Amino acid sequence: MFEPVWFYPASLLNYSILRWLNYSILWAIFSSYTRIPPHLYDVKPLEDTLSKFVDFQKINKLNKKGIIASMSVPKKESKGASPRLIMTCTDIQRSESVTFDSDNMKIDAGHVIACTGFPFYGLPWTQKDGLFLWDGSLLSNTPLREVIDASPKNHKRVYIVNLFPKTQKELPTNMFDIWHRARDIIHTDKTDHNIHMSKIISRHLTLLRQMHDLLNNAHIDDTMKDTFMKIEEDYHKLATDRGAIIEEITKIERAEDVRYIFEDADFSLGTIKKLIKQGEEGAEQVLNEKNRDINQMSNS
Repeated sequence: MFEPVWFYPASLLNYSILRWLNYSILWAIFSSYTRIPPHLYDVKPLEDTLSKFVDFQKINKLNKKGIIASMSVPKKESKGASPRLIMTCTDIQRSESVTFDSDNMKIDAGHVIACTGFPFYGLPWTQKDGLFLWDGSLLSNTPLREVIDASPKNHKRVYIVNLFPKTQKELPTNMFDIWHRARDIIHTDKTDHNIHMSKIISRHLTLLRQMHDLLNNAHIDDTMKDTFMKIEEDYHKLATDRGAIIEEITKIERAEDVRYIFEDADFSLGTIKKLIKQGEEGAEQVLNEKNRDINQMSNS
């Protein structure tokens, strides 16, 4: 009689031990991860600083729900008027863009803070006006569409400052470079389609105005006249209430001499001063080139 012998290869045993260890490590990480708070930083000091140094009363001086409507500002009162401030953030629960507009509401430091919560760096969401809000960049880092929606009547001259380079010749060489480039692509300016659609809408509105003028000056019978009067109201809503077009757009893009993954979370004094100087130089260069092109066109 032979007694059966069971073989258990060492490699299989090692695999089983390693798999158990991996599961144990993952479980330990997961268990501790669930106990980490939802954010790592307190933005209250930043809110206090904004309240101390920003004149929100001046920003809110000419909002529509306040003293006077922005479309009918007398020259005497408009002389010291503050520019209109429009900011966007993201509704966490509905995945929708939320717009804060100094023309329609009183802006305070809390509204600004609500637009800064960035989950990937541990910055908290803000509860404001009954909503839980994160940074607007999660949906759109260049909120041109939201600006046009908030101000659909007035034609626009747009200046876009792109902090995340749109083009990069070199391919990433390691995982940190990959994360950096992916982050740039996620947050870079994506308004080309909005600008293209604005041009199409502008052409459509031009055609509508020409057709309207032809019909308005043509001899039509009473039946057609009644029909024309009915569509007149809809025409004015399209042509006037939502007739804003982008007349001119200027893009200023930050150049990168050194790349690192946490550059957009570096708020050290030296980095901030460097970025301010870089932004001033970049803007001045673009505007000088623009003026030179205009002068060449006018002289030709």
